Amino acid sequence: MYAIDVIAGNTIRGHLELRAQTVREYLDSVNNLFTDRDFDPPIDFDLDDQPPALFYKNVKTWEAEPNRRTHLTPEFITELAARADQDTTGLGFIATMHDWTILGRYTGIRLSEYGQKTQKRAEYHTIPHKNTKVLKAFRRGDFVFRDKKGNRILDPVRDSNRVHTLTITWRVQKNRRNGQSITWIRDFEQPKLCPVLAAIRIVDRSIHLGILDDEPNGAYNEAGVRKYITGARITKLFQSIAKWLYPDITAKELSQYSSHMLRVTAAVLLQIAGKNSDFIQLRLRWEGDSYKMYLRDNAVMAHRHLVASVDSAAATAAYRLSPENLDDTFLQPTLVAQQPAAAVGSYEDFH
Repeated sequence: MYAIDVIAGNTIRGHLELRAQTVREYLDSVNNLFTDRDFDPPIDFDLDDQPPALFYKNVKTWEAEPNRRTHLTPEFITELAARADQDTTGLGFIATMHDWTILGRYTGIRLSEYGQKTQKRAEYHTIPHKNTKVLKAFRRGDFVFRDKKGNRILDPVRDSNRVHTLTITWRVQKNRRNGQSITWIRDFEQPKLCPVLAAIRIVDRSIHLGILDDEPNGAYNEAGVRKYITGARITKLFQSIAKWLYPDITAKELSQYSSHMLRVTAAVLLQIAGKNSDFIQLRLRWEGDSYKMYLRDNAVMAHRHLVASVDSAAATAAYRLSPENLDDTFLQPTLVAQQPAAAVGSYEDFH
């Protein structure tokens, strides 16, 4: 039971995801407690087929897995939110990335869909046979908000209380399903994790920053200058949070923290929710089985496995996704021919 608790991250420093070596040191301390009092050590690490040595072995095996990809833990998102709250204007980089992270944990967005290669220049995709250029990242008009009856809300900022769903349209994407649209429902029980409310804040921020209808939504304010989100800036932020949360993190592990974590996290969350391959491919816009590279053994599933015999509900409670957004029959993706009009509103009026 103690081994399970430690692996789950319940330490004196709070709820953290620990590395294998730290787990081993905790368990070694248990052995020392016994041997110092002339008792036999309760944990024999040579018998790695018995708990808790087996549990430690599983964590170590997962950690050493080749090309392991990292997901965003609840602790990570909590720390990101705490840092974002320090920005009273809501226009800075951290506040901006917090909203895109909340949206990304549902949508599995790629960096090119909300970020740029540089802070000043937007990236375009060229359609050869039409000889036309299409903005890669989301525009304000790519987000459509509707009320519970399906009526479109043109001003989601002022009418945020009426907003019930969000439909995002990908004008251009990697799988070539250009024009694909997917809908999400508002999470009324956990508003801090709601993708719909995050999208409203993104739209509101873009208006306040003076972003035009045909410019990327993924922007923030720094010292009075509007800048676009970049992968390098995301990596710097995410790695700073990781180093604060996990002091014993290695350089190799730290290198796994990047913008791609949003897509990895979206896949992991659906895996935890028990959704089948068709659901994952459909909702996260994968054409083939490449999504499976993100579903290998990971700390979340290891944690869920370990505590299953204790409290199965507690194993996944921290990784909540709104049940409505997991309904296999709800609003399947569609292809649309025209783009919605841009939303309007003001940043100051949003609460």
